[in-house]
Amino acid sequence: MLFDPLSSLTDRPARGVLLILQEGIQTLFHLLLFSLLLLGFGGLIYKALRSGGWIESILGGFWAQHPTMAIVALLAAIGVTTCAKRYFDNATMFGKRGDILVYGCLALGLFFAFKLVVTGSL
Repeated sequence: MLFDPLSSLTDRPARGVLLILQEGIQTLFHLLLFSLLLLGFGGLIYKALRSGGWIESILGGFWAQHPTMAIVALLAAIGVTTCAKRYFDNATMFGKRGDILVYGCLALGLFFAFKLVVTGSL
């Protein structure tokens, strides 16, 4: 039943304390999952793009050998990404396709949260 803002509030059925507590716990759980998702995605971006991060170290090593190697490595990475996207677009998967990305980011969020608690840094 939809809530009509013009109706009298006394006409609405009363919600019990148990229902309100259950909704509050569900909300906190969903906020925890969302926070882990953001931490996983943000930590991955931070690790990749920071100074001395993954992208800089990989492309910097190729660039030290020869600048053409860095360009070839970047083009190869784009090609692999395109092929993987076509494969995953055509493959029939259980549930929604985005579930794998969400669960992966949640797992990374747990990893980064654990690392943040233990070491104090990402």
